[in-house]
Amino acid sequence: MRDSLDYPGAWARGSASSSDDKPEPISRVVRPLFTSRGPGFRVQHLDGAVLGTSIDPWLAIDRFWMSRPTFPPHPHAGFSAITYVMPESAGVMRNRDSAGGRHKITPGGLHWTSAGSGILHEEIPATDQPVEGLQIFLNHPMQRKHDKPVVHHLEPGDIPIISASDGSWIRVLAGGFRDRISPIATTSPVTLLDIWLAPFARFDWYSHDQPANLAVVHQGELMAATATADAGEVVLPNGDGSLYLAATGNGARLVLFCGTPIREPVHWVGPLCMASEEDAYRALVRYRTGLMGSLQPYRRGLCAK
Repeated sequence: MRDSLDYPGAWARGSASSSDDKPEPISRVVRPLFTSRGPGFRVQHLDGAVLGTSIDPWLAIDRFWMSRPTFPPHPHAGFSAITYVMPESAGVMRNRDSAGGRHKITPGGLHWTSAGSGILHEEIPATDQPVEGLQIFLNHPMQRKHDKPVVHHLEPGDIPIISASDGSWIRVLAGGFRDRISPIATTSPVTLLDIWLAPFARFDWYSHDQPANLAVVHQGELMAATATADAGEVVLPNGDGSLYLAATGNGARLVLFCGTPIREPVHWVGPLCMASEEDAYRALVRYRTGLMGSLQPYRRGLCAK
């Protein structure tokens, strides 16, 4: 790994390369469409249909803005449902689940529901202010899809941060970067980083043990090899899972998704994801027969705490 703090203007992870090495062009820059699901939910949705197989092991990523309750209590099984409320979000998210969990996800906080064999949850704005964040679905390997559900909740101060003298910083949401390790135990090797690059700062990811899957540009503008990516666009890596990124003069904010592909079948039945159609329907039976617990729909005043 190149030492990012001692390498002027750059943050990097990977094996050392010579100064003559030149990054290969990225695959492409994608601009997902904005859609609305009712008056209180606006989203950019990313999944394999949009990004292709490079998204594996991530199933889907929603960059969302929510201003009112949108989704009733619903089940998940076979994957992790992750909610990251962006540090600059005006609003706070409230999470409830059928295991008895009750949490407020404040700006900069992270809530990680490792659904395993199945759990119900609901997330709604806790105040009148809109919530800005990422809803992320991470696939579980086949042998981990029937684990007992586990919920991790990180307050903003629980998330490790790395800072550089030029003003760049990295929040380590999952996995590790340099000597900072997230406290969340994931079901497969992944790294999830929220990164601010100061003007003209660089970030290179060329790890051979864990490829980059995608980078979501949240603010500013990035140069990625010969392409430019603006806020709301997605940068896909080159063929070996490498990314070579540089901020332009206004700086850039991105969320980087890296993970070892699972390369297993994906079968959905509603919000349940298993490795076979039969197993997905067995999960549906568990939900319908109450084995995933129960959760009453939100009613104003009912969930004030």
